[in-house]
Amino acid sequence: MITLVWVVDAAVAPIGLLIAEAARPQPARLLLLVPLFGLLHVVDRDRTARIAEAQHRLRVVARERTRLQAAVRRLGEAFAAKLDLGALTNVLLSGSIDALDADAGRLVLTAPGATPIVERRGPRELDPLLQAAEEAASSDRRARQLEADGDWAIVLPFTFGEATGCVAVARRGRAFRPDEHSLLRGLVDRAGRAAAEIVAHETLREQAMTDALTRLGNRRRLSADLGGQLVQASRESPLLLMLFDLDGFKAYNDTFGHIAGDALLARIGHKLQAAVSGSRRGVSTRRRRVLRPDAGHAGRS
Repeated sequence: MITLVWVVDAAVAPIGLLIAEAARPQPARLLLLVPLFGLLHVVDRDRTARIAEAQHRLRVVARERTRLQAAVRRLGEAFAAKLDLGALTNVLLSGSIDALDADAGRLVLTAPGATPIVERRGPRELDPLLQAAEEAASSDRRARQLEADGDWAIVLPFTFGEATGCVAVARRGRAFRPDEHSLLRGLVDRAGRAAAEIVAHETLREQAMTDALTRLGNRRRLSADLGGQLVQASRESPLLLMLFDLDGFKAYNDTFGHIAGDALLARIGHKLQAAVSGSRRGVSTRRRRVLRPDAGHAGRS
């Protein structure tokens, strides 16, 4: 733009000098400058408009770059944190909308045996376009871009371990560029790695708090559950704690064997768990070696 301005100035200056030289013997010839003034006025207006447009584009690029850097940084910090999958999908959708300067978004995550997670942001008017993009991507599991009435949507299917889903974002009046496709794919890939770490962390935590025999909560789970429930207990919502102890268990083991004793413990635990299913309370087990002074022998409870 600056080069173009210099070229115009360099071309106009000699013309003005030639007219001034021609007007020395006849000053009336200075009237020849009037058309030149009109031309310069037109050129000046066009030049000013072009410079303003270039400056506006620079400001837009700088603002978009700053916004993208901030969005990606926030996403990186969020993905590095140990969040649950629900929080992760929330961060992924919000970050994708911010990073792509979109107006609305929708994310669906489905895992085997779990309730699907559905997140949405933005005006409802764009929901039909987002849903159409999801349906189009679900057929062949490929990323694609759709347009309807001047609105554009981009959708990207993904897989988090055994969970599958897709994220779609939409905006008005502008199609998504190839670099924005790559940006969305990069965000989803980072979210996938974070999801794998979350699942692995939850698996280890569940194993550490689960009794291997009965598959119920162990002593750690009992302590954690009690800590949370005691805080919520009140006179209007009392908490009842029931403890069961199996007496004479050594005799059962001696008669039927330890394998049968383990099966009995598991069966009783599952019956207790079924009895309280649907409530906010659960069943925990604690298996230990017990030395009874009165009996003088070891048993398990």
